[in-house]
Amino acid sequence: MCRFFLLFLFLFEIPIFGQTIINVFPQTEELTLNKIAKSVEYIPLETNENCIIERVSKFTISENYILICALQNMGRYQFPLPFYILFTRTGKFVAKLEINGEIDASEYIDANMLSINEKDKQVLLFVNKQKPEQREQKVMYYGFDGRFIKSVDLPAEPIVLELSRFGEYFLGKSHNMGETPFTYHIYNNDLKHIISKIKPEPFTFQKNRSTVAPIFSEYVYNGQLHVRENMLNDTVYLIKNDLSFVPKYIINSGDYEVTKEIRTNNFFDMLPKFMIQTAMFETKDFLLFRYRYHKDENYYYYHKENQRFMRFVSSTGIRNDYDGGFDFWPQYQYNDELFAFYTSDLFEESKGKINKFKPQGSAEAIRRMDQLAHTIAPENNPILVIVKLK
Repeated sequence: MCRFFLLFLFLFEIPIFGQTIINVFPQTEELTLNKIAKSVEYIPLETNENCIIERVSKFTISENYILICALQNMGRYQFPLPFYILFTRTGKFVAKLEINGEIDASEYIDANMLSINEKDKQVLLFVNKQKPEQREQKVMYYGFDGRFIKSVDLPAEPIVLELSRFGEYFLGKSHNMGETPFTYHIYNNDLKHIISKIKPEPFTFQKNRSTVAPIFSEYVYNGQLHVRENMLNDTVYLIKNDLSFVPKYIINSGDYEVTKEIRTNNFFDMLPKFMIQTAMFETKDFLLFRYRYHKDENYYYYHKENQRFMRFVSSTGIRNDYDGGFDFWPQYQYNDELFAFYTSDLFEESKGKINKFKPQGSAEAIRRMDQLAHTIAPENNPILVIVKLK
């Protein structure tokens, strides 16, 4: 495990009426789950012959439903194939999307947006269709019964790497390959392009044109979407209702920052020497960060009031002193809830283990965790963990 005790990071916070510059020296200090969690809920996904899930690669949550992308292992030398399943918010199986014939696995990559429209009882997938002679970008619409309804094409330009739904709009995000005119693109509810925002730093690739880290960090907090292009843009933007992009945080990793020169030459050779942000989330008192350095994932948090950037003690995220369960790290945030999927074998492994932290949650929460550890079988589908923030 890599250590960063000698690494200087700088986190610049931009308040409304001025700029505060914070020079932070990261130290290792404990921040445990009970300090941020109001409650922790576990939702096992129903396991039946229609939905055998090895792992969940991405997902989205609505008020009453869960939509997941699961991966099916196709063999040692083949890429896993994605499939999509809708569950109720309580984990009950609803439908598996019938994508055969609509998405040819040899032509499509993973869907880069999952969205649930409860009003119209539809789920949406954004996919990129790649052929030698053309590239298509489209949103596929399915009913809650899993049946295909229609597809709507996005223009071939700009090329959109990811698509997100926020309110009545869609946000497209472009990979900064050096020549991308804008990073973000906003579409209306009918997928008509409205505006493009934020010009990236231009540069010219000479060798590899790929990356090995999530390109964007994204979360919704206080009803507003927050985004950051992780590789070259140091700014976290808050997108307001008038579609303006407001700089909220500026993150500078000093000598460990990825520069245009690094992206231009020998990117993969140089990458292990630099810190790449791969996720970011926000609570009332803290910012939560995941960084990749060398081949390790490392977890940090920033204390807003004390203005300190700290490293978590645990190598897997936030130590669980709430109900005695395993350490937690979110994969998705919507306002005051953090979500993550964990495989059932983690519950099996947790049985009989002694947690050094005495659980601080309610007696009911502690009992529920202990019950799950003794009833969840290793062959069961993954379990959704929901942390409600204080």
